[in-house]
Amino acid sequence: GNNGPALNTVGSPGTARRVFTIGAYCSKRTQRTNYGVFDPRRDDLFDFSSRGPLTCGSPGIDFVAPGAALSPLPTWHLKRFESWNGTSMAAPQAAGALAVLLSAALQKGLPTSVAHLTHALRATARYLPDLLSVEQGAGLIQVGPAFAALERLPADREPVAFRIETRNATGTGSGVYERCVAGADPFEREVSIRPDFDERTPASVRAAFGGLYRLVVDADWLEAPAQIYLNAEGDSLRLRYHPSRMREGLNLAKVRAYPILESGSESAEPAGAAPHDFEIVSTMIR
Repeated sequence: GNNGPALNTVGSPGTARRVFTIGAYCSKRTQRTNYGVFDPRRDDLFDFSSRGPLTCGSPGIDFVAPGAALSPLPTWHLKRFESWNGTSMAAPQAAGALAVLLSAALQKGLPTSVAHLTHALRATARYLPDLLSVEQGAGLIQVGPAFAALERLPADREPVAFRIETRNATGTGSGVYERCVAGADPFEREVSIRPDFDERTPASVRAAFGGLYRLVVDADWLEAPAQIYLNAEGDSLRLRYHPSRMREGLNLAKVRAYPILESGSESAEPAGAAPHDFEIVSTMIR
């Protein structure tokens, strides 16, 4: 959507579960060449690009893609093309990137399931350090690295997506969301996590699923258990929040889960290349 830059501005159809919601990215080079900016400070989002989270707490944005394009026009415009911008440019450029990735994977005989493609994209997107997670999701789509990730993923084992749910005052979503954190006393929230199997997944695969996950937190105001064991039925955990450690305004944190292998060691690629991982996003406004 083009209703940014405030929080909670993502709208339909970007609020649907099984879609990618794309933000409108603008590189420093594009700022110079398309818009005449003399000294762009950073790769950025267009200010109109809608931001998350959703009011239910789900992150809202999955990826970002270029939100500017030199677009051909019908003849009655009396000009061949014009510079356009919007998430209506970003979404088709993301679709084109996925089409290139899918085409290359098919040519090489690599797995092309939704789960494989989604995992490869999330594991390799370029996170933009000057932007918040509610603005960019996993980051800028990278087709080449995503293809390399597909080559590394085992073709005979489909990555498992997880369905994460927590009840917020503003609705049930996949992230924890508090719009008005007051006081200094710690508080807790319960989060449920379960594998989101495709309806065609055989019972034998569901029954065999199970594993231990190490949980890593990236903010000192959030506590999580050290690990969690999940089988096909899933489980829940409690997160503890410390308002006294939060700054005034917007506070963001993630709990990331990395699989612990049967040998007891952790995944060799904890940055996202491991096939079974998930994250819980917390958005706190104090």
